[in-house]
Amino acid sequence: MDRLTAISRALASTALALFASSCVVLVFTRTRTNAPIDEARVAELAPGRTTFADALLRLGAPTDVWELPGGARAIAYGWLDQKGDNVNVQVPVSRNFTPNLEIEDARKKFYGVVLFFDESDVLVEVRRGFLRTLKRESLPSADDE
Repeated sequence: MDRLTAISRALASTALALFASSCVVLVFTRTRTNAPIDEARVAELAPGRTTFADALLRLGAPTDVWELPGGARAIAYGWLDQKGDNVNVQVPVSRNFTPNLEIEDARKKFYGVVLFFDESDVLVEVRRGFLRTLKRESLPSADDE
């Protein structure tokens, strides 16, 4: 038997031993946070006329609030409907050490409505989309400062 074949068999044996002693866990999850906002209530809001107080009265407490340049601000109403498929492989190496490889396919989408108000607390714009993206797009970047 040549040296390459011996090394290949040794590696295959080691891989088989590690796989045989490993633990594979499959996890399927579903998470829902907040109910989607009533679109009829959002349609009642009129840019240029609706005030910050009016929006809070119609829609209730927001999920998030942040300040914008010039004294403006934004409020967000968001909800989450998450499905996750997760594969976790654990290979015990010793009694006190078990490396863990986790592969996750989580379709996490925190979607919602963001209301933008000017410095006088009058509604300027309503946007829909993923809250993280809308917030990031509305805030000035460090390069602009």
